[in-house]
Amino acid sequence: MLLSIRELTAGYGRVQVLHGVDLDVAAAEIVALLGVNGAGKTTLLRAVSGVVPTWSGQTSFDGAALRREPPEARARRGLGHVPEGRGILSSLSVRQNLRLGATTRSDRDVETDEQWLLDLFPDLRDKLTDPAASLSGGQQQMLAIARALLARPRLVMVDEMSFGLAPILVTQLLELVGRLRTELGTAFLLVEQNAAVLDVADRAYVLGSGTVRASGPAAELSDSDQLMRSYVGAHG
Repeated sequence: MLLSIRELTAGYGRVQVLHGVDLDVAAAEIVALLGVNGAGKTTLLRAVSGVVPTWSGQTSFDGAALRREPPEARARRGLGHVPEGRGILSSLSVRQNLRLGATTRSDRDVETDEQWLLDLFPDLRDKLTDPAASLSGGQQQMLAIARALLARPRLVMVDEMSFGLAPILVTQLLELVGRLRTELGTAFLLVEQNAAVLDVADRAYVLGSGTVRASGPAAELSDSDQLMRSYVGAHG
């Protein structure tokens, strides 16, 4: 298993947010993590990436325990994280933001990979010298994903990819996720409130009040109308 989470607890100060979460992501698998605001989805990603310390439980990546590793070490292992709000540095140019994804690399193929990503996200090519603040919401999401991919991750965790985007752009980004899984073997953990993510996911988990309320094949959860209404909202 590429990512394995067992009985994970975490929180902020004295406030516990996660209560014994179990979750797995296999190599080259797309997994959706669904839930309403306050369910604990963002906290889970932050705990996995090392931004928030875990209280108890075990998290391993490709068999290696992560609990004592800082975020930089986890990134070097191949764990990418597109945070809530995209994490774009508005005062830097588009290219400067993109190149931040290569800080964990020491090889000479960064330029080649950058050109490949600009072919993948052509909207960014003509804006490389523009300030990142000038990008639209969709373009900022493209930049955030491209930056994560420049690190050559084995798993990319994306927090609310659809937030603030038009449905047609969400569909395009989800199709791109499927393409990246097929062409590169990249695994994805997609945190969403938008149940449209189930169209591309292999499996899904539903998080509520910091615990896993349901899990299974994405198609089965998508067909469970009552479950979707209870924890996510009607599909579409």
